[in-house]
Parts: sequence; C-alpha cells; structure tokens
Amino acid sequence: IILSGVFDDSNVTVEMIKYDDSSIDKQDDYIASYSLKSSIDGEFRNNTVHTFIHERMRRNADQVSHLCSSSFKSPYFYDIDDLLTDYNKSIGASLTSVTDSESDDLNIQSAIGLVIEFMNKIEPTIKDVRFTEDMELKRFIVESAYDFNRSFDLTSYGEGIQRIFYIALSFAACRNGVLFIDEFETAIHYSLLLEFTKFTQQLAERFNVQVFLTSHSGECITAFLNNDYNNDCITGFQLSKVDDKVVVKRADGERFGYLIKNIDLDIRG
Repeated sequence: IILSGVFDDSNVTVEMIKYDDSSIDKQDDYIASYSLKSSIDGEFRNNTVHTFIHERMRRNADQVSHLCSSSFKSPYFYDIDDLLTDYNKSIGASLTSVTDSESDDLNIQSAIGLVIEFMNKIEPTIKDVRFTEDMELKRFIVESAYDFNRSFDLTSYGEGIQRIFYIALSFAACRNGVLFIDEFETAIHYSLLLEFTKFTQQLAERFNVQVFLTSHSGECITAFLNNDYNNDCITGFQLSKVDDKVVVKRADGERFGYLIKNIDLDIRG
C-alpha cells in the first residue's frame, strides 16, 4: 500500500508492506510483520511492527517524526497504557465556553468532565469514572448512583459503554490532530448511535480533530446524517475494486446525505 499527499504544507509519502519474518521466536503466537517506510519533505523513516495473538506488538523504529497528534482506535486492540495516556490528557485538557450568550461569563470545563457528562446522559447511574492501579491491576472504576459506598468496574457496564468512553477519551489526546476509528459502531447499541455520532462531531469541533472512521453499518452512517449537526463537515468515501485496482468515489456534505437517503448508496467497507 502506498499513500501520498500534502499535510500542513508538507509532502508526505507512506509505504506499508506485510510480510512474514522467519527470525521471530514464538512462531505459534506470531501473526505477521509490517514494514512501514515514510517520507516527510524528503526525510525518510523506517519502522517495523511484529504482531502476535497474545503478546504485545513489537516495534523497531527510527527516530519518530510527528506531523501532528494522532491516535488509532479499534475494537480489536486494547492497550491499557494507551488508554491511561488518553485519560491523563483528558484530565489536563480544558475547554472554555461562554455560559450565557448575553454575557461574557466563561465556563471552564475539563475534557474528562465533558466525557463524564455525556456518559451520565446515556447511563444516568454513572457519576464519575476514575483510573485505579492496585499492584499490577490497572482498571477504570465507576462511581455509581446504585451504591455510593462502593465502585464498579467499568467492564460491568458492557462493551458498548466501554467503547464510547474509550473513543471519547481520544479527542483530548489528539487535539489539533487526527483520530482514526475502525468499525465505529462495533459493540454500540443502535439506539445510542444518534446521540454518540453527534457527540463525536461536537468533540471533533471543540478539540479541532479531523476524524477518519470506517463503518459496516448503514444505521451508523445514517445516524451521522440525521443527528441534527452540521452535515457540511461530513465526507463519505466509497472504495471499490475495479480490475485489481481500488477506485475511490467521494461525496461531501449535503450531496453525501442526498446519495444515502435517496439513492441508498452503500459505502460500507
């Protein structure tokens, strides 16, 4: 796979090759290796990633160059240390807004406060979510309206609530950057998609984050178009294979909405 383009006035090229590395030990646990070669305005970097079923990914990398803050979220990868980084940045990040359109009073709210506020909206028993570490056990616990004398593990609320929390945390960590979300709707009940897609767009706007996401759900795509937010900020891409080549079709804003609603364009992939 070779990608090239211009980002923030910098010429960028990325080439990724999947291969099998025979020198890797623990072959029974080994999945595959990936060679990633990148170029930023003529400066080259080489990175290699080895993936495993149970073991954490191994990375061999040259000096890392950052174009901007970024993060990748997938329902198939769980890294508590990455989540902790997002959580700490959400605690430290603050947002300022005018509390009253007729006054100059300002409201300063932490990013984590914004996330908890939304969590409480969709699950009223959630009052707060905190990270704890006891010996080697790292986890997020919930202060619940069910019982003020004890806390509940976030995992007890189901995969959908966890995924919403983890995705929402990412925005503070990606401030002024990009966020990649694979299979956005996975584990999230369809009844929550309208509210969560709108919240995702609100977070993207407030933290100045460009979001790239994939979806296998027509309900998810429709939710983005029907959540009463700004459709001008949405772009859809349809990727199809033609004669062994990937062909991309793009539709922006209201035209994208028209194609989905009136022609039933299927862009899932």
